[in-house]
Amino acid sequence: MVSMDSVTREFKELRYKIGATAAAIATTEDWIAGTLERMAKDRPREARRLRARAAEARRIAVRERERAIAYGWDPPVTGPGSTDVSAREGLKPS
Repeated sequence: MVSMDSVTREFKELRYKIGATAAAIATTEDWIAGTLERMAKDRPREARRLRARAAEARRIAVRERERAIAYGWDPPVTGPGSTDVSAREGLKPS
């Protein structure tokens, strides 16, 4: 028999993983937007299209961050002195 505690724990872990994935997508979309904006500076003929795509990437990033928060994702604490490997990898469950 499966205990309710294990089901609850697995549910929370799954929600956290979904949230972490959404946060990773947001980070990627921000990176894409930055790249497209830099490209627009070097390619004046394509600047309008590139900036429009960058704006879309930023909108996607906002939506994914909202999704991450809705799923209970909390950015891990990282940096000098952090010894939590799972936090550095973005896998720390809440």
